[in-house]
Amino acid sequence: MSKEILVVLNRKRGSVKAQLTRIKDFTNNPDEKDKIKLESKMDTLKSLRIKLSDIRKEYYEVVTNYSELEPLELEILDLEDNCEDIQVLIKNIISKIDLKNNDVTCWGNSFNNIKLPDIQLPRFNGSYHDWFNFKEQFISLIDSNNSLTDSQKLYHLKSTLTGVNCVICKQQPRPVFRCKKFNDLSVYERFNSVKKNNLCINCFSSSHRVALCKSSRNCHNCSKRHNSLLCRNFGRKFDSQRSRISETLPTLEPKITSTLNANSECYKPKQTIPYVESFDNERGDS
Repeated sequence: MSKEILVVLNRKRGSVKAQLTRIKDFTNNPDEKDKIKLESKMDTLKSLRIKLSDIRKEYYEVVTNYSELEPLELEILDLEDNCEDIQVLIKNIISKIDLKNNDVTCWGNSFNNIKLPDIQLPRFNGSYHDWFNFKEQFISLIDSNNSLTDSQKLYHLKSTLTGVNCVICKQQPRPVFRCKKFNDLSVYERFNSVKKNNLCINCFSSSHRVALCKSSRNCHNCSKRHNSLLCRNFGRKFDSQRSRISETLPTLEPKITSTLNANSECYKPKQTIPYVESFDNERGDS
């Protein structure tokens, strides 16, 4: 690992963090509510998200040790979440400015008597890629509506959610840790699958990153902040068990065949390891 390159990447990451802090301070200043400036900040945030993605890729090329890469990944995820929160905040401010400029309040109570077409609430099926747009629309239509009670807002939220299939196999509505396809993968393949689907590496939720995970449970094997099914120690333990079983099978076959007809359909030895049902007994959040 080149220390010089790593120093440069850390400085780039620090620069992005400083820019996010300045933009957040700007949005929290009640005197800075100019729409044009706010839209300019939105453009800056978009470019910062791209920079963070590039920095992550460079880290993966330079840092080869997983234990060193993990805290860097958490830093990037935290900055991405901050960037998203600031974008939502700015959009809400712009929305309020537009309402004020249109002088909506001049309609008074008479506006409430006008029958408007029903607004279809956005639907959310659990896809990470749809979350940001859904979150913006729901905040604008429901969460920022002061005429609704908390119970009514919760009801509307539940009504927008649709059945969510497993993000790995896309077939059945079940948690990732109970997915046979996921459990059949190697530890390395599982980790890549989780990252590809933008899931929390600790509880496999698609609604947050590991830096914001509220689960109190960590890996059963090493106690680090990731799911037990993603632990390399777990992978080595399982591979060792599979190796011992494979070594035992050849010594058992002669004894079995001596009591079975050679043409019997009952005897069809397999050298593959069946799906381990005990994975289903793993707790889903660690």
